[in-house]
Amino acid sequence: MFGLNTRTTRFKNSFLPSTIAAWNKLDLSIRRSSSIGIFKHNLICQFGSKKPPSYFGTGPRFLAIQHTRLRLGLSGLNNHLYVHNLIDTPACVCGYPTENTDHFLFTCPTHSAHRKSFLAALVNILAPNVKPSLILSEARVRLLNIILHGSPEIILDDNTHIVDIVLKYLHDTKRFC
Repeated sequence: MFGLNTRTTRFKNSFLPSTIAAWNKLDLSIRRSSSIGIFKHNLICQFGSKKPPSYFGTGPRFLAIQHTRLRLGLSGLNNHLYVHNLIDTPACVCGYPTENTDHFLFTCPTHSAHRKSFLAALVNILAPNVKPSLILSEARVRLLNIILHGSPEIILDDNTHIVDIVLKYLHDTKRFC
């Protein structure tokens, strides 16, 4: 398939042109698969397929989907929608210029009432007897990664509990209702 001529970067990164570009980058043998089943098999052989950890299958389905969307950068947060050219601004309703996952989970004043118990519960699992503010200032990126992806360094029960805490926060904030 030929690529589309695009005038702007925004359009170039939108769905159709970026999909065509991804298709064109595939090996010819994959593109010429004789059936969808063979196509899927060839993709898995080339790129691999990892089964998601069992702790991602817990909790209410709607909330688990929202958690996955946050992890993939495909949620209803304004920055995710903006990146995919679905809205004109990434700004949060609170006035912050970018409503991204970090802002939603850690700093948005709109959700501060629920954040206190959310962070306290997380810190109770990850670092008992440490103040949540210390974790946020010293290990925020690591904490975000654990919230979104879990960690192989943490036992299954604790990863499951962390997912439950995140799903409760998603439910309580009602951001994705």
